[in-house]
Amino acid sequence: MADSKKLYKTKDGAQLGGVLKGFSEVYDMDVTTVRIVYVLLTLFVIGSPILLYVIFYLILPDKKDVISSINKDSLSDDYAIDEDEYKY
Repeated sequence: MADSKKLYKTKDGAQLGGVLKGFSEVYDMDVTTVRIVYVLLTLFVIGSPILLYVIFYLILPDKKDVISSINKDSLSDDYAIDEDEYKY
């Protein structure tokens, strides 16, 4: 099975919609760094980062939905993923 990263949003530790927190979990980055980079982008690139955040908030699945999808697609219960262990 191909090990592909799936972006998601998460409400656990989120400040707004969980998009940046999910991004930081998927790419194994510090969430504070991701938030600072986002704020700097918002200050210097007017409008685009805010629009992208809203679009990602609307289209990205929640972390629980991604986990249940992976568990449903797995061949046996041996490969089931616990929500607390799901991190790239």
